[in-house]
Amino acid sequence: MDDLAIWLATVEWNGCPDPRPWVLIDQRGDDIFGCFPIASECYEGLCFALSSADRDFAATGLDRDCHIHTERIYELRHTDLSRRLGFLQGDLLKGFWQYAFGNEPS
Repeated sequence: MDDLAIWLATVEWNGCPDPRPWVLIDQRGDDIFGCFPIASECYEGLCFALSSADRDFAATGLDRDCHIHTERIYELRHTDLSRRLGFLQGDLLKGFWQYAFGNEPS
């Protein structure tokens, strides 16, 4: 499996219109991506913790511990994405994929 990109996007989520990181899970057309939001807290639902102590954390481009909210895949347009921050890789990617989808990444 390829690494999963993390992009900064300004899309309203959870009542907040601020820019936030998003994990791009899949491409659903020429201009649409399936994504999970990343937040500093696990507000509700299902969350996968990203710890700055993880050896693969530096590749994410994030600057502190965060949570990927996996309760729903959101569709973002290419024009919503402003800047690539980094990506999930290695054991962090495998752990996330197992948590979110219940199987090993292919």
